[in-house]
Amino acid sequence: MSVTKQLLATFSLVWLLSSCTAQVKPTTLIIVRHAEKLSEGQDPALTTEGTARADYLSELLSRQPISAVYSTPYVRTRLTGMPTATANDLQVLEYDPSDHEGFLKEVLAKHSGQTVLITGHSNTVPRMVNLLTGSSLANFEDSDYGNLFVVTGNALRECTSLNLFY
Repeated sequence: MSVTKQLLATFSLVWLLSSCTAQVKPTTLIIVRHAEKLSEGQDPALTTEGTARADYLSELLSRQPISAVYSTPYVRTRLTGMPTATANDLQVLEYDPSDHEGFLKEVLAKHSGQTVLITGHSNTVPRMVNLLTGSSLANFEDSDYGNLFVVTGNALRECTSLNLFY
C-alpha cells in the first residue's frame, strides 16, 4: 500500500473512530524529522533531495486540513514544514526543543481535535513520540530521514501512533 493510501486510511480511521464516540475528538500530530540537510555550516539548509522530500510531505498531507505547523528554530526544520504551511495558508510556528513536555501539552490543548505537523530532529522526534505514547524509541541514525509518525490522542503517555516511511 502506498504511503498516500496509508495516510488516507489512517486519517479516515481516526475520523470514523472519533465520530462514533461521545468523547473528545482526538488530536492528530504528524511528527517528522527534518529532511536531508547540507553538510556545511552550523544551521544548514536542505539539500535538493531534502527540498523534494519536504514538497512530497506537503503532497502527502494535502487531503488533510492542517491547523498548525511547528518547527524548531533551525533552517532545516522550518524548510521541511514550509511547503505544508504554505499549502494551508499558515506560518511555520517555532517551538523550544528543550521543553518537549510543555510544548506537547500546549499543542494538545490548543489544537484539540485538529491535525498538526511538527518537524524535529533525530533525537527530538523519538523523544516526543515517547512522551506522547509511553513508548521507548531510540534516536534515529544520522542518515534516517524517512520516518513519519501519526500520533493520535489527547494526553501525554495515552496516545497511539503509527510509524510510516515517506
